[in-house]
Order: sequence, then structure tokens, then C-alpha cells
Amino acid sequence: MTQLNQQQWLRYSRHYNVAQFGIHGQQQLHRARVAIVGLGGLGAPVSLYLTAAGVGHLTLIDDDIVELSNLQRQVIFREQDIGSAKVTSAATHLRHLNSDIDINFIKQRLSVHNAMNHLAGFDIVVDCSDNFATRYLINEVCHHLSSAWCYASIAQYQGQMALFKPGAACFRCVFPSVDNHAVNCRDGGVLGAVPGVMGSLQASQVIQYLSDPEQYESNRLLSFDTRSLTSSTIRLQPSKFCATCQTQPQGVEFKVQQSADDQKPRSEREPAKSTLDGYEIDPKMLDEMLRQSTVTLIDVRNRQEHQAYNIGGRLIPETEIIHFSPTFDSPSTIVLYCQSGARSTRAAVQLRQRGIAAYSLAGGLQAYCAYQLALA
Repeated sequence: MTQLNQQQWLRYSRHYNVAQFGIHGQQQLHRARVAIVGLGGLGAPVSLYLTAAGVGHLTLIDDDIVELSNLQRQVIFREQDIGSAKVTSAATHLRHLNSDIDINFIKQRLSVHNAMNHLAGFDIVVDCSDNFATRYLINEVCHHLSSAWCYASIAQYQGQMALFKPGAACFRCVFPSVDNHAVNCRDGGVLGAVPGVMGSLQASQVIQYLSDPEQYESNRLLSFDTRSLTSSTIRLQPSKFCATCQTQPQGVEFKVQQSADDQKPRSEREPAKSTLDGYEIDPKMLDEMLRQSTVTLIDVRNRQEHQAYNIGGRLIPETEIIHFSPTFDSPSTIVLYCQSGARSTRAAVQLRQRGIAAYSLAGGLQAYCAYQLALA
């Protein structure tokens, strides 16, 4: 039994009278080791609440840096953190919140090459990533290590969450293959408070699991809609067709699809080249074109988005781009833009199919504004 000191006794006093948690649950938390993968919208509330609750050891895993667009939802960061590594900034803030916690960080992207080393030795792994490849990787590694892990995802007004225990249904039982139609936050957006809701739910379930792993009831997938204030819970069953939990891995070579570029830290990945090869141009090249007046800009967002903010050009929503025909006399490069680059890429493909040479602004207005702010 872990003996609590005077400060710990006072700090966590609101936990002691909670039914089925109490002093024993707090002592269990104090001994626990937790890894958090990703310090975005979900990782921020998860790390804050696990630190406040008194989890003994946290390891933060992320390779990203803090950007201005993160501050809308990643509440652990401040304006002065922009440009710094997320793991170092988060670790600093968390230590100020609770100096009694052992906080470690790994400034790397989780990959097939390092996942076994990075995720071994923890009582639970908390997935706060934003992509299926990382979730499948965590699922494979945790299955191999017989470790529990907690998943959540968010988009627009909605979120999902599940905690997977060894020997029960796994993530691939529920999601046997990547959903290519799933809306992500970059393209579809997310209400800033939604990851706060789902991250808080993740932290709550992780705390309850750590307090009594044997009694924790898993095999449930929660879906929550903050707009309609409705939720549903699905009982999960192991799938006899699951490629993960129906076979026992014989080694540690995980077959999760990641590109060579994905396996590098974000700071080391090659930026989009200033070239007109393919369908995209980067913000730097667009900036040069705008200065030389050699570009015809088209905003493919909707009218409301265009009126709220634009960088010039003609408004032709994606749904109407099929009717566009160039009418200018002098040679000019057609560049389409939207919020993140997804809609403008689809629109560029449509125009290319009609024989019109059009290009999409890589990363959309988000990338262009970030580029401009970096120059300021």
C-alpha cells in the first residue's frame, strides 16, 4: 500500500469519499504509469485531468509544435508557446499544475519502428491521435504487450470513445478497416469544446480503470453528439474474423501502413516543393505569384466563409466549379483555395478532367496564414 504524504492527503481529499474509489483508488493512481499519444485537442484535457488526479507517472509522446490554430481547442497551451515543441510546453505546464507527478516526454512521432519501445511498461496507453494508422498501431502493440488502451475520436460536434482491455474486443474488432469517408477535424472542423468533452471522458475512464482494473467494465463504445445532446452506447463483442486478436503475434513486426515521410518527425518532413508538378502549390510559391500578378485565385468555399476571411480572388463554391470556364486573355495560373486544401484539391481534379490546368493551395488558408505569420 502506497503511503500518502500530508500534501497528497489534502490535494486529493475530494476523491476519498467517492463510492468504489476512495483512498485505495488514489493509492492505485499514485502507482500508475500512463502514456499519452498525441497532445492535440484530446491530449490537452487528458493530460491536465490525469495530472490533477495524481497519476504517478505520465509520458507524453508527440513530435508536433504549437501553432496558432491549435489554441482554439488545445487548452494546455498559451500564445507564448507558439513555435515550441508540444511535449516540452505541455510538460512545463503540467509540472506547474502538480509538481508531485513524474512527467517524461518523447519528442517523436509514434511509428512501427519505435512503438514497442515507447509503449512498453505502462498500465494503460491513452490514444489522443488524429488518424487511423496510429490507432491501429497502438492496438497491435497493446495486444502484443497485453496492455489496456483508451481510444477517442472527434469531428465537428461529435465524438466517440472506448477503453480496450486485454482479452476483450479490440479496436480492429470494431473497425476492421480504415473508414475512408470519416470526417476529420482538419477538413470538417471541430467545435473547440468537443475535444474537451471527449478528453475529459477519456480521463474519467482511465482514472476508473486504474483504480480497479479487474472490476472495470470495458467492451463499450460511446458515441456522443454535443449538438443534439444525445448519446448511445454499443456493447462490443470480439470478432472471430479479427486479424489482430484472433492471432497471437510471433514477433514485433507490425504491418501498419505508414509512409516513409509519416515515420519522420514533423519538423524533418519535406515541405511541399515550390513547383507546379501535380495538383498543388505551396504557400511560398503562391506568395510569389501574387506579388508578380501571375495568378488567378478562386475561393471554393461557401459565401459565408469567403465573407468572413479571404485572400482575394473570385468566389466559386466547390459545388459550382463544374461550370467554371476561364475567360481571361493573358496567361495566368489558376489556383484554387479553401480552408485546409481538401475541397480545392477535389475542385482542381474536376477542372483537370475538363482539360483546364488548375492547382490547389496545399494546406489551404490554414497553411497560407501560418506561412504569412511566420514571415511577420
